[in-house]
Amino acid sequence: MTGKPSISRRVIAAVATVICIVVIKLYLHPSIPKASAAEPTDWVEEKRNQPVLTIDEPPFSMEVSSNTSYKHPNGSLSDWIVAGSLAAEAPNLTIMISRQTQPEPIRYSLVRNLEDLSELKLTRHRYKPFYYAMTTRYGDLRGVTLDVNADGLQKFCVGFHKPVSNRIFVKGIVCSANKSDVTPEKVACIIDHVRFANPQDEQAALSSLSDGDAKPCGAKLMNGTQPAPSPESKQTL
Repeated sequence: MTGKPSISRRVIAAVATVICIVVIKLYLHPSIPKASAAEPTDWVEEKRNQPVLTIDEPPFSMEVSSNTSYKHPNGSLSDWIVAGSLAAEAPNLTIMISRQTQPEPIRYSLVRNLEDLSELKLTRHRYKPFYYAMTTRYGDLRGVTLDVNADGLQKFCVGFHKPVSNRIFVKGIVCSANKSDVTPEKVACIIDHVRFANPQDEQAALSSLSDGDAKPCGAKLMNGTQPAPSPESKQTL
């Protein structure tokens, strides 16, 4: 049977087209760094001849796929390292270390900060109801476990960020198809293997930490852990 589509079919097609255009524009918006997260628009990508961050821990050291830096008008720097892919069986990580000129208040919860990572924007994931206190060379971090399904591949992950105001801010995610590879304790030690390639940058970053911040890597389940909030809850700290 031929003829013009009904009005309802034309309306549905038009709405679907608009939705697709909006999604594509959001995904390709210039304010979203290629590295991994939606930085505010006043962060500008810096072109570097050499990577700022490195990692010497296999297999991540052999899988580094992206190393990006951004600069804020106030002089703060945000550096990203990405190794591997969620959609591949090998372990993967995305870690950001921000060197701030002045301590900035932590405005968002851990889950809210993790939801800015592009890896999680485009994959199905579920947070576990457990939080961890993690210790690293960059200070105390807050961690949460989550499961991710990327293109049919299940991975186990630990997401983390620094929950207190400091001149050094850290956030990211480490994942593996093998759950035993990404316990919070192991992830804390993996974070310790992320270093600044330039010795001067490395020294400046560590010098900006408060006394007693840097600790041997480790993690423990937090007492009175509450269920992790849903990604939709834009909960602030």
